[in-house]
Amino acid sequence: QGDKAVSMTIDSLPQPASISQPLSRLPPLPAELLPHVTKAYAQDELIWLEFDHHAFFQSLSERITMT
Repeated sequence: QGDKAVSMTIDSLPQPASISQPLSRLPPLPAELLPHVTKAYAQDELIWLEFDHHAFFQSLSERITMT
């Protein structure tokens, strides 16, 4: 809400994931995402990430305003 609102385009509705055991290590990720991903899970040959989107978009916002 307010100045913390963001919008993302997706190609389908989100699907619930049944995850229980995190992967022992994170998969290769872009450097910009690494500080904001704490855990990864595998389900049905897909990788699911625990992603701190608030911190990511705050970091992105700070980088944009500095340029």
